[in-house]
Amino acid sequence: MRWNITDSEELEDAIFKLKLKLAQKIGVRHGMTVVDMGCGQGGFTASLAKTVGKEGKVLAVDVSDEYLAEFMDRLNKHNVKEVVTFIQGDAVNLKNFLPNEFADVVASYRLLEELKQPKAMAGIVKEMTRIVKEGGKVGIIELCTEPKNEAEEAYIRLHRESGDSLIEPPEIIEAMKAAKLGYSCEKG
Repeated sequence: MRWNITDSEELEDAIFKLKLKLAQKIGVRHGMTVVDMGCGQGGFTASLAKTVGKEGKVLAVDVSDEYLAEFMDRLNKHNVKEVVTFIQGDAVNLKNFLPNEFADVVASYRLLEELKQPKAMAGIVKEMTRIVKEGGKVGIIELCTEPKNEAEEAYIRLHRESGDSLIEPPEIIEAMKAAKLGYSCEKG
């Protein structure tokens, strides 16, 4: 796919379209209940909400409300504010906020690389498993740490230099196995 992007608005729209495709690829469908772990500024949250539509709901979880203004702006831009509820909580323990087997899909988009304590990853995966309904899906989307070209290599190096965790796929797979999840690892 080739893009001819000339400004930041076009870039944001192109990224949103890619996130919509990711939401669908991990199994999000119209009318579902979805939990977005580590929602940050809400880019992926908005795509999840657009995918589930007005009959669905998205619970967006983040440990901080630091990006709440940008989060709300993004939801308003995509007309999905009424579908989303923000929960400020720690992704390792959401028992006070979300019951067992609550959601059809529990997803995280580049949450693990942001962890200040990478050892928390196993607890987050376990909590995602607790929240998802039997037969539901857990989707973990992370930056691939195996670069295919110099540009990707530079991008990964910048993330590492900025202190991002960039947890390797085998570590994520082990956490998924420990949580008794089936898994597939796709690159692309």
